[in-house]
Amino acid sequence: MDFGSFKNLVLQREMHERYLEIAEENYNYYKKLLHKDAPHEISSISYDGLPSGNGNAMSLDRIYMYLQKYESMIEHETWTIENLKKLEKEILAKVMQLDGIDQKVVYLRDIKGMKLQEIADELKYTLDYIKEISKRNKNPLFTH
Repeated sequence: MDFGSFKNLVLQREMHERYLEIAEENYNYYKKLLHKDAPHEISSISYDGLPSGNGNAMSLDRIYMYLQKYESMIEHETWTIENLKKLEKEILAKVMQLDGIDQKVVYLRDIKGMKLQEIADELKYTLDYIKEISKRNKNPLFTH
């Protein structure tokens, strides 16, 4: 699985977290819809003789189908988010295993998404030296 950069990995996780929120909202909507026709107390009597009610426009089997669909989505998104978080932790742990300047360069390049010139400016090293360190640590984070 190639995410390209740590920022993309974080964006993927955030996107799946939003999908999870939407799936949970939809699940709760259909769950309420399922119970809409449940017996409840009569609040007033209709004297006009015309039928009235709070009928559902959707059949119970269709509501149940949507509940299953969103329940499955919730499970899938939860699993995906857990795995992305695990991958983020693994990547950060790999960066922390590096020493000194290598750790700083890899962190700034792969986690923060900075360009080599920006890293050189921030760390106050020459661009050639930063390129050498970067080449020596050629993206070890995304070797899954």
